[in-house]
Amino acid sequence: MKRFVFERRLSTTQEGYLLVTVFSILFSIFLFGVFLLLVGANPIVAYLKILRSAFGSFRGISHTTLRMIPLVFTALAFALPYKAGIWNIGAEGQMYMGAFLATGVALFIRGMPDALIVPAIIFSGFLAGAIWGAISGILRGLLKVDEIVTTLMMNYIAILWISYLVTGPWREKGGWGYPHSSLIPQERWIPFIMGTEIPVTIVLGVLFAFIIALLLKRSRLGYEIRVVGANPKTAELAGMSSLKTILLVMIVAGGLAGIAGAGEIAGVQHRLRMGFSPGYGFTGIVIAFLSRGNPLVIIPVSFLFAGMIVGGNTLQIVMKLPAGIVEIFQGTTLFCLAGGQFFSQYGMKRRKRWEIFSSSL
Repeated sequence: MKRFVFERRLSTTQEGYLLVTVFSILFSIFLFGVFLLLVGANPIVAYLKILRSAFGSFRGISHTTLRMIPLVFTALAFALPYKAGIWNIGAEGQMYMGAFLATGVALFIRGMPDALIVPAIIFSGFLAGAIWGAISGILRGLLKVDEIVTTLMMNYIAILWISYLVTGPWREKGGWGYPHSSLIPQERWIPFIMGTEIPVTIVLGVLFAFIIALLLKRSRLGYEIRVVGANPKTAELAGMSSLKTILLVMIVAGGLAGIAGAGEIAGVQHRLRMGFSPGYGFTGIVIAFLSRGNPLVIIPVSFLFAGMIVGGNTLQIVMKLPAGIVEIFQGTTLFCLAGGQFFSQYGMKRRKRWEIFSSSL
């Protein structure tokens, strides 16, 4: 018979959750330090190199900000549907589809006024991602198909579609090395913030975070999203359409991820490549969880995770650590945060003997 059981706590305070989160992060740093020791690296030296490379200079901060941009969009692409009770695991695929259509507009659309071409590239990214997200939204809303399965599987469809294009019809003619498309003409690049190489999509990401935060807290639509997420049956009885809400959040979420793809191609890499995203869509899920779905908290957390990516890449080069070191750090962090979240909601209780006896009857 079980002497110890987990019972859900009646309430959790904001301070308690913050304390558990900080402890979880510190514990993940400790576990990752143990891994570094196992592979023959000095954890203190490794963490100092991460801090210096990601945050210790203007160049490092610029690289971190570049990595942060798609993370903000993909985290928002998970956080918004999550408020409606929908798990959008497909931000990676939606990002790829946004990159696909944005590249097509940038390379093949002619005769458009110069003032409209960059907005058209960004909008095309939103449109492609929104359509990709809407497919899973329709399947979930009309046929009750599990959105976790559909969004996850559609990631692979999108990734393989891009692989087909850059190794086939869109491959640069006469190009050498890794398959990619032709270079996007410079006049069609998303412009940079003055004095930096950071595209203006960073402004869009921050703007969308504030808009979504206001939408969720101060609007009727935001209230409906939260009610549908908390209790769909109550929402239906109150006259709220779950189908409309699910479809809307998936369209917006897919569009946000699509903008991330458009910005990465037209603002950073300037050509479509296989594997142009190192898993931004999946990292966005971790960020959204760590931020508890708060759009405004997503901004600083994305910056910290971007620094982790930049620092992890530095460790691979400078300290000759194994490939995938960033994913190991992220996985360790997610594991510890998930455990911390569980213990913030559940407490362990020792059962008395009469309770054990009565439960066995």
